[in-house]
Amino acid sequence: MAYIEYKQRGKKRLWSFSIRERSKSLLHRSGFKTKREAKIEAEKVLHKLNTGSVLRSNMTLSELYQEWLDLKILPSSRSEVTKKKYIMRKKGHRKAIWR
Repeated sequence: MAYIEYKQRGKKRLWSFSIRERSKSLLHRSGFKTKREAKIEAEKVLHKLNTGSVLRSNMTLSELYQEWLDLKILPSSRSEVTKKKYIMRKKGHRKAIWR
C-alpha cells in the first residue's frame, strides 16, 4: 500500500510517498512538486513490485548497484557533486574486483 503525504521544507512544499507491507517500510521517495507526480510514481513502483520486475534472483552485485544508481540516485534531487561521487565509487569498486 502506498501512503502519499507532503512536508514543508523551508518555503517549498514537497510531496512524498512510502510503500509499506505489514508495517515494514519497503520504499520511500520524496521531492515531488505535486501530489499527482507522487501518485503516478507510486503507481509505477507498485506495478513493478506486483509484477515481480523489480529484482532478478540471478543479478550480480554490479548489476544491482547500477540499477540502484539509475532508479534511486540519478533521478533524485541530490546535488551533481554527490551523484558523481556515487558514480566514482562504482568505477573504483569495479576496478578493485577485476584486478
